[in-house]
Amino acid sequence: MSSIFDLLNEAVATSPDKTALIDRDGELTYRQLGELTVTHAAALTREGVAPSDRVVLTASPDRHTVALIFATARIGAVAVPVHLDLTATQLEQVAANCEASVVIVDDENTSCAVKSVVWRRDAWLTALDVHAAADEPYATGSTDLALLLYTSGTTSAPKGVMCPHDAVLRATASVGQVLRYRPDDVVLLRLPLAFDYGLYQVFLTVAARGTVLLAGRDMDTSLVDLIVGHRVTVAPLVPSLAQMLLMLTAGRPVESGLRLFTNTGARMGESLWRELQTVFPAAEYASMYGMTECKRISILRPDELVTRPTSVGRAIPGNSIRIVDEAGEELPAGSIGTIVVRGATMMAGYWRMPLDRQRQYVAYDGGLELHTGDQGWLDDEGYLYFSGRDDDVIKRQGIRVSLTEIEAAAERLDGVEEAVALKPGDDGRLVLCVVGDLPEKAITQALMESLDIARRPNLILHVDSIPLTKNGKPDRVALGAVVAERRGTAVGRAPAGA
Repeated sequence: MSSIFDLLNEAVATSPDKTALIDRDGELTYRQLGELTVTHAAALTREGVAPSDRVVLTASPDRHTVALIFATARIGAVAVPVHLDLTATQLEQVAANCEASVVIVDDENTSCAVKSVVWRRDAWLTALDVHAAADEPYATGSTDLALLLYTSGTTSAPKGVMCPHDAVLRATASVGQVLRYRPDDVVLLRLPLAFDYGLYQVFLTVAARGTVLLAGRDMDTSLVDLIVGHRVTVAPLVPSLAQMLLMLTAGRPVESGLRLFTNTGARMGESLWRELQTVFPAAEYASMYGMTECKRISILRPDELVTRPTSVGRAIPGNSIRIVDEAGEELPAGSIGTIVVRGATMMAGYWRMPLDRQRQYVAYDGGLELHTGDQGWLDDEGYLYFSGRDDDVIKRQGIRVSLTEIEAAAERLDGVEEAVALKPGDDGRLVLCVVGDLPEKAITQALMESLDIARRPNLILHVDSIPLTKNGKPDRVALGAVVAERRGTAVGRAPAGA
């Protein structure tokens, strides 16, 4: 297998009549998905898309996005899925940066002033010729690019991670080896297809010959009905989706076929996943840690959760993890430092950026290793514990303090649903934003008992909700703006000297 298209092609050959995906238009078998992929491939070829050309597409949660991604691989081109709510300016940045050959946009994004063929999505679908004959699949090289996944572009210049076919396939196989998706699995995919965590759910499910259930934001109030009605067995989550499920169920147990929750991208507090398991008692929980730059780094299997509830697991097969200090020297077990990864799932660096300008990718032993910019530590058995981003680790009272551990301490309190600690500003005061009904004074008192003075926030601020990025992670920039606006009215200050 040398191309991500081979994932689909083999599924079509071995399980043609199995349901591949379900979207708002109904069910599609693997044979039908294969035929739709051929149709899109013929249309891309008609538009002059050649091997190695980039195809930018807004990643609507439906069959056509999935087929287009496999279609670009079929003809040797490179898929560039982007978020639905990118502005026209952001879309132009991405298309210009990757020198896109074709851009397929939703109705909301009708302008794209770049030197590309630009199609509105509805017009593209109308122009599809289901009888068009496609060329034979392109003989893709394993190191040819399959995907460009942009990890920036909202507040800074876009930065595309180059994802070769072999690395994507190895990542899919390695994660699949640990999570063990099955042919009878129905995977609820509410995550954006432009988010690698969401996109890889398609690859993992196709590799297992399972079924993907695609859900958009407009289906959020029906998520529990989807889980029950479609007999969903696997639900990949971020904390905001977990909170949504708990709200929809009002915390009451639900009879369903759910067997597995997964989480990555943003920390899920222990109280949150334990609440999920009371609502879906048959479901196990796998905590994961990863980055687009190498896909998945570690997974804590469900059977390891009881003994290591705060760990994010061991390195996935084919990868290794080490912890280094500021000078790049490897640290012993138990020491906090920068998480560094090397191995089979390493992507090929950033698009059109010289290696000497790539802070995260470093040449190593004929390949690359990834300096994640995250802080963590390993125990004696190689289990990883995530402490936070470099930006989330601060020095206070002469001590290195992780904002993540402050958030976790707050979220362990009854009456606190979510907590996000913000990096201190010029005045050095640490603000903790919380969602929940526990009074600020009670939170302050509890944290005085559980946290040493260097880790105690100076200010507790209740907010109605935590703003999120497109991938469902806490948007600290937006939250900082809320704090700046309301700071003078906040109460619950920690004692002087905290």
